[in-house]
Amino acid sequence: MTNYRAWAFRLFLYLVIINIIATIIVINNDFTIINKLSNILNITSILAMFFLFTGIILTIIMVIKKEAKDYKYYVSVIGYPLLILFHLSSLL
Repeated sequence: MTNYRAWAFRLFLYLVIINIIATIIVINNDFTIINKLSNILNITSILAMFFLFTGIILTIIMVIKKEAKDYKYYVSVIGYPLLILFHLSSLL
């Protein structure tokens, strides 16, 4: 039996770490260097989107299967919608 709760939580943590790394790369470099780092930023954004969509799917499965409610459950259920809102707000 797969523990969807644990995988959704892990992917959430990976997603937060990737977003922090991407933010640090953008903040610490001026915009002329960002052109050279665009490949790294593209890879991190693709990886982040993969983790986001996979985590959302796992969270939905976790809720449907009514897994035990612990901190992993609540972080996933609350964290993924917040990340979606942050992502949508960055598009504006």
